[in-house]
Amino acid sequence: MIQRIKQLMEIGVYPDMDFELRKQVRITNQFSILSVAIIYVFVVINLIKGRYTLALFEVGITSVQFITIYLNHKGRHLAARILFFSVVLSFDVVLTFFLAPGRGLEYHFIICVIIPIILFQKLAIQIMLSAGVFLIFLLSTIYNDGFKDVVFYLNSLALFVLVFYLMKYFQKEYDTNREIINKQVKALELLNEEKNQLLSVASHDLRSPLKRVQGLLSIVQLTGNKDPKETEELISMAQNILDKQSELVSKVLNDFVVNQQAVLEVKQETFLVNAQLAETVESFRMEAEKKHIKINVEYLAEDIPIVTDQGFFAQIFENLISNALKFSYPESEVDIKAAVQPNKLVVSVKDYGQGLDDNDRQKLFQKFQRLSAQPTFGESSTGLGLSIVKKYIDALKGEIFCESEKEKGANFIVHLPLTN
Repeated sequence: MIQRIKQLMEIGVYPDMDFELRKQVRITNQFSILSVAIIYVFVVINLIKGRYTLALFEVGITSVQFITIYLNHKGRHLAARILFFSVVLSFDVVLTFFLAPGRGLEYHFIICVIIPIILFQKLAIQIMLSAGVFLIFLLSTIYNDGFKDVVFYLNSLALFVLVFYLMKYFQKEYDTNREIINKQVKALELLNEEKNQLLSVASHDLRSPLKRVQGLLSIVQLTGNKDPKETEELISMAQNILDKQSELVSKVLNDFVVNQQAVLEVKQETFLVNAQLAETVESFRMEAEKKHIKINVEYLAEDIPIVTDQGFFAQIFENLISNALKFSYPESEVDIKAAVQPNKLVVSVKDYGQGLDDNDRQKLFQKFQRLSAQPTFGESSTGLGLSIVKKYIDALKGEIFCESEKEKGANFIVHLPLTN
């Protein structure tokens, strides 16, 4: 029975509907079912007491409530709400004017003020319908009692204003809380999606190296102590693979943590531009030599100090140079140029690799994005590097631009502010 009632309340509710519309459809269904149950109780009472006209009228009201639910089922939600309110208001008018004047009139009034505030979103409609209810309530009182009690009418007006204000206040609180909850839900969904992407990246990049380590250890088991030198070499190879994977995992986790931080703490440090760039470039010399890639660096004509976060500065160009080498073909070149323009430092990192297409450029600085270009020497790629670069540059109040065509390489240009 309870399950059946729940199904009735969900009639006309669909997953792709707006949250507010789903709420209104459910409330309309609930009001209709509740009013049917209550009215049928009064039908039985009125039949027992011989009030057959009133009982017949109430049966007619319940029939219309089923039509309201049917309209929701057919997707005519606004018509269902209007019909429901009209039926309740008609019932109130007939009851208070003709059938049972003076019996619980205040309760009918309060219910009829509350219903339009709940069922309709627009303030103008709420005021119009609620004011109409008040007018009917006032006329029914005059019709039954005349103008005997002026205070009663003033109290009625005060009650109308109070009920309307309270309902609007609670609705505003509800809407505010709902908006907060929706933002939190979206944030949690995004975080869950990023967590899944992180696990996917980690499992993808770890699986192959771990299989290589497993293969090397299997060889060690098979050879035993027959050739200690070969065994030592195999163990050393396995150790190197594990060290690289450990660095990769640390980088992925660190990048992920940085991406989750809403605001980065920027340190104001003074250092020389050429010296820091030279140190960063030098750290990639061995990687470049493995692929026979020549790194050309055009430093500033005169080394100048810059006041910014040195760690962020280093990370920006480490990621850009790493990507340039990673996506460049063997035996090609990478050009790094530094220049000073009015109030800003401009550093570009250009490769002559696979380049980027229009689709790549649209998602260039987003997290966990694997672009059409692929590493050319079996290197791993987490899809986090450029999003980290963008986050660091934004924190330093700089800008980054990309110039690229497919199969013509990519040129990343970084602008960072200079202070006098």
